Amino acid sequence: MPDWLGRRKVQTPAVPVQAITATEPTGYAGFKVVLDDPAREPGLGFGEYATAVAEMILYSRAEFAVGIFGGWGSGKTTLMDAVRGRLADDGRVVTVSFNAWRYEKDPHLIIPLLDVLRDALRERDRTRNAPWARTAAVTVGRAGRALLAGVKLSVDAVPGFEIDFEPGKVLEDISRSDDKGPLSFYHAGFNLLGEALADISANGARRVVIFVDDLDRCFPPDALEMLESMKLLFGVQGCVFVMALDNEIVEKAVAVKYGAAAEISGAEYVKKIFQVPFILPLAGIGQLPGYLDGIAAAAGFGEAQLADFQNHVLPHFRYLADEGAINPREIKLLINTYVLQLKVLWPRLGDSLDPDVVLGLLCMHFRLDWRSFHDQLIADPQIIQPLLQDAVRSPDEDGDVWLPGAAQPVPPSLLRYLGDVAWPLLLVRDLRPYLAVARSAWSADPWIPQARVMAVRIRRSVDKAMSGVTPPADLELVVRHAEDLRDFIARRREPTGSLRGIRRDLEETATQIVASLREAASAPEPDVALLRARLTAMFDRLDAGLRDYQRYTNAGALTSR
Repeated sequence: MPDWLGRRKVQTPAVPVQAITATEPTGYAGFKVVLDDPAREPGLGFGEYATAVAEMILYSRAEFAVGIFGGWGSGKTTLMDAVRGRLADDGRVVTVSFNAWRYEKDPHLIIPLLDVLRDALRERDRTRNAPWARTAAVTVGRAGRALLAGVKLSVDAVPGFEIDFEPGKVLEDISRSDDKGPLSFYHAGFNLLGEALADISANGARRVVIFVDDLDRCFPPDALEMLESMKLLFGVQGCVFVMALDNEIVEKAVAVKYGAAAEISGAEYVKKIFQVPFILPLAGIGQLPGYLDGIAAAAGFGEAQLADFQNHVLPHFRYLADEGAINPREIKLLINTYVLQLKVLWPRLGDSLDPDVVLGLLCMHFRLDWRSFHDQLIADPQIIQPLLQDAVRSPDEDGDVWLPGAAQPVPPSLLRYLGDVAWPLLLVRDLRPYLAVARSAWSADPWIPQARVMAVRIRRSVDKAMSGVTPPADLELVVRHAEDLRDFIARRREPTGSLRGIRRDLEETATQIVASLREAASAPEPDVALLRARLTAMFDRLDAGLRDYQRYTNAGALTSR
């Protein structure tokens, strides 16, 4: 803590060149990013969850489906990998990993799913000399050919399509006798699949566990089609499905497919499919230290990066939330953004680079209750820095601390943070190098923070004019700035998809702001209270839309790995 608070602050300066071992590069060049690989022992209580699910799979009759539900970055894949790890060495289990997104364009998902199952059985036979797995692999292949023949036959009934197979030969190949052979390709396929799983099961002694991941990376309608395709196997004896998905995506897909008048809701649809639904609990802030220790251990940080992680990252991250939940993937993203900014800033600033300044900006942007003050700081640091210094140095215990143009007072949690490890953020004389790099890294698309800064400045100017701080005639200038923001958003073009819809909503909101400001500028006596309320709602909607756009692009950048 600074001396003027009566407490002594333990200094943790930037990592000097001489502190780095001879085997490492100088500066921050040797710092590593944290990969988004699921951890084998991830912490956050996942070990206990994985053990519970694995026990359920091992000791229950193999004829059910487990749904692991959670939002983006909540750790669904990590939990599935932990479950699979607990089953890997058990000779009674054949584990199959199926990436749904990889086969999104396949119109009949059951066919590649059987291919993956057959490959897993062949691998079991190769590595453990299991004749039963070899026999089952052959039967699964025959089942797949029968089902594919049924698919082709149905397509052949459509004029204009030509199929290069002879149904009679396929039936002869998959039938066991001339008089008892099935008449339906589908019936033959499922019979053969049942035989294969019976060979695997050995009257319940063994089981196939199929892990399905990345379903929520598919477009919602495709995800629903894939789910319904795999549902055909959910009740097959000897087989357990473990699927990771975002239930909101499924619910939206159900609403799109069946409409608002559908008799079944998305939540009810999910309940009908999965006998064992497991909703990932939100990770509490109290679990963050253990999770961060796990990240540092798994990432293989060098000596210098480990020291930086302990002296800088951990003290800042303790302020990420006073209470509530954390998102594991967002934490990794925050660490990687920090590493990237250090690497970019080091050649420019050298020994003057202060990692506490970098982390201060990142953490203020990360916490939703601090973000508006972060935006004010980067929009006008010459004004906001000294005001925040005054607020920290001389806290007013009897009243709130307000910044000009802010819609709410500065949270006490932010003042505590700025008075502790983030104090260098308020002392640095020139924030411009930090801000230039930060703006390019906070979003997968750098136009978003630029639009948000423009909106913050316009909002502050409007508040000043409405409060009488500046002459009402200044609204004419504000109108021109709002038109610049509207045109800036309009120039951004998205070809298709969700981003296009979000961008259109942003342009519409910016146009409404321009219209309201024009009305205020031309009115002899505008209703200030009504106008302020209307503009506040519009600016809030604009900022929320820009954050949605940013989350969407950042998620796309992460999931496109």
